[in-house]
Amino acid sequence: MTVPKALREKYLAELKALIDASDELLAGKERRLGRARRRLSDGSVTSRGPDFHVVNSPEMVKWKTKCVSLLAQIIPPNHPNFKILNEFQECRTGESTAVEELAGRLRGIHDSFRDGFLDDAWSLIRAEVAADYLTQAETLLVDGCHVPAAVLAGAVLEDTLRKLAVDKRIDLQTKKGRPKTIDPLNVELKKSGVYSAVKAKEIDGWAGIRNAAAHGKPDEFKPDDVRRMVEGVRAFVGEHLK
Repeated sequence: MTVPKALREKYLAELKALIDASDELLAGKERRLGRARRRLSDGSVTSRGPDFHVVNSPEMVKWKTKCVSLLAQIIPPNHPNFKILNEFQECRTGESTAVEELAGRLRGIHDSFRDGFLDDAWSLIRAEVAADYLTQAETLLVDGCHVPAAVLAGAVLEDTLRKLAVDKRIDLQTKKGRPKTIDPLNVELKKSGVYSAVKAKEIDGWAGIRNAAAHGKPDEFKPDDVRRMVEGVRAFVGEHLK
């Protein structure tokens, strides 16, 4: 499962902008004397340590904040690279070497995201989000609210089909520029061999329940129909978003 092209391009552009901002920070760095400074008898100042360079402190704070905000959206919490966020948050120095190191981390994430090395982790997150919504649908069923439960399960189903379509390079819009709904996506995914004709027929049934619920026709289905739908959609998501 791949990250949608438009979303990938958006995040890559934002990463590139932050990388460029780090170059601007470094371009304005200023030299400082070594830390262990002491004044000599002739009034001159010397240092035991090497000289170093610092960047504009307020601008660096602003830059780090933007980096953390963006990286939190791109790197899944369970991914090994998520610890990079801590490196940005815990950096308290304005030395240019620190900026160079953090900028190097950004470049690494940019290249990994560009080349698809974070896609598998993203797929796991999508599956977790879908499972959370389906759990909400089950709660609604327990509370006797089978109509909104059907709408919620239908939304998860449509979102899953759209993600599968992206993976198969199937256009998500009709020729008139409107978003494709469950029915046309289902037909094309079946033709592409993503799943069988039997599964496509089952999806047709779920779509019918979702449409009836969304258009205020609760007499066309029963709570047990929605319960089976939620169970079926959960199994479908577990099979295809992994």
